[in-house]
Amino acid sequence: MAAERAGADIHEGTRVLAVDRISGSPVSDGSRFLIRTSRGDIHTKEIMLAANAWIRNIVPQFRQRVLPAESFIIATEPLPMELAQKLIPNNRVVS
Repeated sequence: MAAERAGADIHEGTRVLAVDRISGSPVSDGSRFLIRTSRGDIHTKEIMLAANAWIRNIVPQFRQRVLPAESFIIATEPLPMELAQKLIPNNRVVS
């Protein structure tokens, strides 16, 4: 994975309990964040949270900015244009 080759530590499948910014002067290793996880604490200079809509539960500032949205995908035989326009009115986006 490119991130690992660039020196990132990946903690897949680890439940994040809290993300705290370390205020004031950085700790001796230069960390700026304290990540509390189900497997222990992590101090780090940078973070990338790849938590999808669950990020709302981890970072309170995102609660008003991230909304879960349901998505459905169906496959059909090729549809005549008239039927497709009837099923998907107003040029809505579907996949």
